Amino acid sequence: MDHNEIVGWGAGEARALYAIFLRDREERPAMARRFTATKKLIGRSAGGVVDVWSRGEGRLGRLLSLIYLGDWVSYYLALLRGVDPWPVPVIDRLKRNLAKAAAAS
Repeated sequence: MDHNEIVGWGAGEARALYAIFLRDREERPAMARRFTATKKLIGRSAGGVVDVWSRGEGRLGRLLSLIYLGDWVSYYLALLRGVDPWPVPVIDRLKRNLAKAAAAS
């Protein structure tokens, strides 16, 4: 995020987007500073910036809570936009290409 992607947040279309930062209560202080600095830069041009904090016990449980949330958000966003979230042609092509490469080696 703090490399090439951050450049895109300066474009005019960024005003229509929200940046969602996936956070954990046990993140290192350096990571917390990075989030703060990045939010200051993005917040000037984004439609909004929000922190979403992990939930649960144990590091793995908290990580999975963010993955679970991200999966469901993308699923419902696809439905709201009228897109069928089940077909994944790009991933299907990747799997076919990997299978061909494995068979050739």
